[in-house]
Amino acid sequence: REETEGYSKILVVLHTFPVSPLDASSEISQLRQVIGQFDLDPNRVLDLILEAFEKQAWNMNFVCALRDLKYKQEYITQILGFRFQNCRVLGYDNGGKEGENGEEEEGKESSKDNDTMDVVKKAHVANKRVTIPPRCTPASLFGLAATLICNELLTIEALVPYLKPSEAEIGKKSMV
Repeated sequence: REETEGYSKILVVLHTFPVSPLDASSEISQLRQVIGQFDLDPNRVLDLILEAFEKQAWNMNFVCALRDLKYKQEYITQILGFRFQNCRVLGYDNGGKEGENGEEEEGKESSKDNDTMDVVKKAHVANKRVTIPPRCTPASLFGLAATLICNELLTIEALVPYLKPSEAEIGKKSMV
């Protein structure tokens, strides 16, 4: 069978997850069954569970699912950390090198640090180079992290290295 069918079935099960305090044991069992039947990558399934949980932050049955499926804290941290790294924090990513609306002078490159995981796209609009930054970190992602920390599925110490701006960047920005 196709893997895409398996991931589609995972999404259907996650979409029909009952809101706590209702029991979700049958849905968790369905998740296990679909993962085994289609030989799905557990990390991709974890990412889908976290995304569904982010959209339904009030539904504590996702906490039960993460515990029952025996996902380790380190895997949850890595997946959530990756999602944080693909977002940006306003005021820290461009270093103030660009003008309003992300415009740069033609022929000049911004001296953006290449070590960051941010993906910056360049586009030419009306003979000006415009930087299209990655999306800002949604508040729901912070809410998801807080809920996971409160339920001891994640530790703040393990998540801090993935967050931006780094402590060094904060110190540098406050000195300027």
